[in-house]
Amino acid sequence: MGQEKKPRMAYAILSLVSTIILTAGAFLILNVQHGKLNQELNQFIYASLTSYTNTQKNQILEAALEVKNTLSGITAIMEAADLSPDDEWLKVYLEQLNTGNATYKVSYISFDGWQEEKLKETERELYEHALKGEWGISDIRHTGG
Repeated sequence: MGQEKKPRMAYAILSLVSTIILTAGAFLILNVQHGKLNQELNQFIYASLTSYTNTQKNQILEAALEVKNTLSGITAIMEAADLSPDDEWLKVYLEQLNTGNATYKVSYISFDGWQEEKLKETERELYEHALKGEWGISDIRHTGG
């Protein structure tokens, strides 16, 4: 009877060791695969965010260029026709321009109407740029879905 227990015990120990080795091997394989999938997911997320950011940057740059060209056109009209920006024609022109434009809105305010003491810090910088005759964007807002 004692000898029958030894082969059974050896078989049970061998089965247990084999099960542990198989379980450890499966765990290692799954862990390696998990790491690879995480790395691929992170690369996909990075590529996606980079692409999205570049697309947004290009859209903003295109809109800024369009605004600059629009303002240059308005300036050319004023100079060619010897018009004052404080006259009613500019208000009407900008209303019509802004009506059909969902990308940006252009507004005009004279230096006299621009009260420096009421400006926020970012607007103060824009004010300084304007005094130097430089272009500037006062605000960028995302209003679309």
